[in-house]
Amino acid sequence: MKNTLLIGSLLLLSASAQAQLKLGLNPSTIDPASILELESPNKALYHTRVSLTSTSDVTTVPSPKAGMEVYNTNATITGTNANGAGLYYFDGSSWVSENATASLGGLAWKLLGNSGTIDGTNFLGTTDAKPMNIRIDNTKAGRLETNAMGGNTSWGYQSLMLNTPNIGTGHGEYNTAVGGFALNVNTTGGRNSAMGYDALGANTTGDSNAAFGYGALQVNTTGNNNTGTGAYSLNHNTIGAFNTAVGYEALHMNVSDSGGTAVGSYALYYNMGGKLNVAMGMGTMFVNTTGSFNTAIGTGALRLNVNGMANTVLGASSGLLNTTGSNNTYVGAQADGTAPGLNWSGTFGSNGKVTVNNAVTIGATDPTSGSTATPARVQSVFMGVNVTDPTQRIDFRNGHLRNRQDISPNPSIVSSTSNGISTVTLSTGASDVRGEIICGGANNSNGWTQIHVDFVYTCTNSPIVVVTPSSLTASYYNTYVSASTTGFDVYFRAPLPGLATNSPTFTYMVIE
Repeated sequence: MKNTLLIGSLLLLSASAQAQLKLGLNPSTIDPASILELESPNKALYHTRVSLTSTSDVTTVPSPKAGMEVYNTNATITGTNANGAGLYYFDGSSWVSENATASLGGLAWKLLGNSGTIDGTNFLGTTDAKPMNIRIDNTKAGRLETNAMGGNTSWGYQSLMLNTPNIGTGHGEYNTAVGGFALNVNTTGGRNSAMGYDALGANTTGDSNAAFGYGALQVNTTGNNNTGTGAYSLNHNTIGAFNTAVGYEALHMNVSDSGGTAVGSYALYYNMGGKLNVAMGMGTMFVNTTGSFNTAIGTGALRLNVNGMANTVLGASSGLLNTTGSNNTYVGAQADGTAPGLNWSGTFGSNGKVTVNNAVTIGATDPTSGSTATPARVQSVFMGVNVTDPTQRIDFRNGHLRNRQDISPNPSIVSSTSNGISTVTLSTGASDVRGEIICGGANNSNGWTQIHVDFVYTCTNSPIVVVTPSSLTASYYNTYVSASTTGFDVYFRAPLPGLATNSPTFTYMVIE
C-alpha cells in the first residue's frame, strides 16, 4: 500500500513538472507565466556554489551551457568580466559576473566607487548618437553634446535649462555653462561661456559673451561680445556690448553702454551712460556715470569723475578732484587740477598741480612734510633736455633757457671806475635773462664807468649780452658791453665832460 501511494505521488509530481511547478507556500496558486515559482516569507533560493578559477573555466562545471547560473565562491577569480565572489551566468563562451553594480562589461557603476577599471575601456556615457544628461531631483543638471547636437556643454543645477540649438546656424550652439543657473534661460544665444553661479543667468539671445564669477553678467539678456571676470562684474548689464570688466564688481552698474574697459575691483562701478572709457586700477573712475572717452590708469585715478569727458590720467589718485572737467591730462601720483571743473589743463610729475584752464605745469608744486617717506624738495623742479643732471628749470645741453622772473643777477660798481656813478640797482622783476640797470649819479668826467653784473649761474659758453638805453638820459652816454660765462660788464661815459645827465638806465638781455 505504501509503495502504491509513493508511486502515485511521483507520477503526479512528474505530470506537474511537465507543466508548472511551485514550491513553498500556496502550491495551488501559481503565476501563469512561470514554469517554476518559489514562495516563502523566510526562506531563500540557495544557488549551487562552485569555485571558478577564471571566467573561462569550463571544467569546474563541465561543458556549461548558455544561461546556466552559479554562485562563485572564489574571490580571486580572474578574466574578462570577473568581479570577485558572487553570481555568474554563462553567456555561451565565458562566465559573466551578475553584480548589479559592477563597473565592468558595460554594467552599472558603484555608488561608493569602482576598482579594476580599464583606462580607455570603461567610461560613463552613451554609446549611441545621443547627448549625455545628468539630473538632480529629476531636474537638468548637466548635458554634453557633440557638434552635430549643438556643441553645448553644461554642468550645474538648471544650467542651460532652456537652450534650444538651431543646428548649423550658430543659434543656441557652442555654449559652455558651468555653475548652478549659469545661462539658465538662454534660448538661442550662441558661443557664450559662463562659469559661476548664475553667470549670464538671464541671457536669452546674447552671443559671444564670457562671464566668469558669481553673478557675472547676471542680468544680461541680448548684449553681445561682453567679458566679465570677477564676482558681480557687469552685473547690471542687459544690452550693452563689447564691454570688458575684470575685477570684483567692475562696471557693476553698467546697463546699456558699450565699449567700456574696467580692470580692477570697483573700476567704473557706477558707469551708466559713459562710453568707451578705459579704467585700470582698484576704484578707478568709481563714480563715473555719463563721462565718456576717458582713460584712467592707477588706483583711484579719476575716482570722483562724474561726467567729465576725454580726460587722460596716469598715476595713483591722479585727477582725483576732477568731477566735470574735460580734456585734461594728469600724469603722476596725485597729479591733479585744483578745481573740479578745469578744462584743457595738464600737469606732469608726482603731486603736480595746475590751477587754471588751458595751462600745463611740470613738476610738483605743493609743499611736503620732509619725512623719510616723502622727502622735502629743497628747490624747484628742473627739467632737462638731452641732459641727465639738469640744474635749471629748463636745462638744454650746451645752453640755458630761463623764463621766470624770480632769479636776479648781482650788480655792482667797480669802485676804481665809478666816475660819478654812486649806486646801481636792478628794476623790480629783473632776471638773469632780462631786466633794467638803474644807476644813481652822473658821469661828469671823461672816464668810463664800469658796472659789473654777476650771473647766478655759469654759462657753458660766453653769452651774447645786449644793452640798450632805456631812458633819454642814458641815450647821451657812449656804451659798450663785455660778457663772460659768469657775468657781464657795462661800460659807459659822457661824450664830453660836463654833458652827462643824472641816473641813466639801461635795458639788458642775455642770449646763450
